[in-house]
Amino acid sequence: MLVRFGTKKHIIAYDTDALSKEDSVDGKNQQVFDHVIDFAKQSKAAGIPTYLWTWNANDGKGLDDLLKNRKLPIEVNLLTKQRRAVTLENINQVW
Repeated sequence: MLVRFGTKKHIIAYDTDALSKEDSVDGKNQQVFDHVIDFAKQSKAAGIPTYLWTWNANDGKGLDDLLKNRKLPIEVNLLTKQRRAVTLENINQVW
């Protein structure tokens, strides 16, 4: 579906609590984590660069809260694991 819509860059930005699970051994929600990995693999197979946007939970639970608090996320390239701060210029390049 992403190819059909002409997607050039795929950004995953779950609420901070979606990837964590307090009662798990390693602190992560394995089911959600597995779905993120699967989705990223599908995007990669389609030739679409895929990124995870993440941020400090103290700055906001969701992306909307983060932006409301005048903060921007960190972008992680899921293929190379490189990280960079998201800037307004980066966001404009997506559109």
